[in-house]
Amino acid sequence: MEKQIEKEVNAELNEKLKVKKKRSLNIELPSEEYKDELERNSLIVKKKLKKEKLSLMKEFNLEGDIKRKEINIKTNDNLEIKKKKKKKKKKKKKQETN
Repeated sequence: MEKQIEKEVNAELNEKLKVKKKRSLNIELPSEEYKDELERNSLIVKKKLKKEKLSLMKEFNLEGDIKRKEINIKTNDNLEIKKKKKKKKKKKKKQETN
């Protein structure tokens, strides 16, 4: 009894698969014009997104970008550190002489 039911179910499934395969073979593939149109549309969308991204980046840079400070090496050469070192050397010399 079980084998008979199993055979019937398998037969029905096989028939359904055959019908689906036939339908899929009969479906028309997209034409070249359609493919070209899809490619053009996708390129247009990509360009628009890129332009929007660039405009947003420009807005961000104009509004709140922190610019790097320009440091002049000749005038800004760690004067405080040198002064502290000189003071320490002077103190050591005074202690040695005393």
